[in-house]
Amino acid sequence: MASAICPIIALAFITFGYWSWCQIRPFKPCRKCRGAGVKRLMLRRTRRCTRCQGTGYVIRLGPKMANHLRRFARELDRGRK
Repeated sequence: MASAICPIIALAFITFGYWSWCQIRPFKPCRKCRGAGVKRLMLRRTRRCTRCQGTGYVIRLGPKMANHLRRFARELDRGRK
């Protein structure tokens, strides 16, 4: 019985930890520009990063999914009225 509960408890701790981390830091550095906001081209030219629009940060997967679900629920609620 205890061996079946241990993975569930571990999964709960991991989920709560990720949720807490997403509440503290919902954005992460952009992988494409490595958080710089600009991408280097040839001959030392730079161009604004297209993935993060020059901010250097992109939203994490957890907050992105939460925003999508929140927007979906809001649209469903508007359709019922």
